[in-house]
Amino acid sequence: INKKQLHITDGSEQETIDHIILVVYSFNHEAAIILDELIKANKIKKATILMSNLRNKAHREKEQLTKDMFIDNPKVKLIFASSHAKIISFKTEKNNFYTIEGSGNLSYNSRIEQYIIDNDKSVYDFTINWIEEILVYLQGKKELTVYNKTDE
Repeated sequence: INKKQLHITDGSEQETIDHIILVVYSFNHEAAIILDELIKANKIKKATILMSNLRNKAHREKEQLTKDMFIDNPKVKLIFASSHAKIISFKTEKNNFYTIEGSGNLSYNSRIEQYIIDNDKSVYDFTINWIEEILVYLQGKKELTVYNKTDE
C-alpha cells in the first residue's frame, strides 16, 4: 500500500526511458505537465498513452487536456478506448523493463492506492501485445480513436 505520491519521475534521473506505456482511466494537468517535460527533455524518448474514452463531464475535460498537450507530439501515440486499466510499463536504455500495476490514476489524490512493481521483460511485452490486440480488434469501430498512428 502506498501512502505517498508515486509518479514516473521517481527513476528518470537514473535511466532514460526508451518507451513508456501509460494505460490510465485519466490523469490530471500536473501529471500531464510532468510527462510533457520529461518527453521534451528526452528523458522519455517515446510514449504510448491509452486513456479511457468514458464520456462524463469531468472525463471530457481531462481527455481534452490530454489531446491539447500531446496530439501534435510525434513522440506520443495517443489512444482512447474503453478501458479502466491502470498500468505504467516502460523499457529503459539499460534494458530494464519496469511495470507498475495498481489502482491509481496519474493524478494527485489523498487516497490509499495499491501497486505491484515488476522488472520483467515478459510483463512489458504482454502489455505491448494486449494493446496491439485491442487496436486490431477495435479498428474501424467507434470505441477506438488513435492519434499519431505513425509512431511505431
